[in-house]
Amino acid sequence: MAVKRVCSLDDLWEGEMAAFDVDGTEVLLIHGEGGVVRAVQAICPHQEIPLAEGSLQGGTLTCRAHLWQFDVVTGDSI
Repeated sequence: MAVKRVCSLDDLWEGEMAAFDVDGTEVLLIHGEGGVVRAVQAICPHQEIPLAEGSLQGGTLTCRAHLWQFDVVTGDSI
């Protein structure tokens, strides 16, 4: 798998998240605690709501529509 640069760390500060199009796929980058950057799917699988519109608290991403939660380390729902 090739690495593709979509932004710099100056564009995405710790505690922030932003969606980017990567070769036709929406990817959500999350600059988490301790400076670790993670990439997860950008769309909630429930009703295709953009996860960038949700909230991020620590390692938990919450969809704005129906409050589905995701672990940003694993990408799994919780």
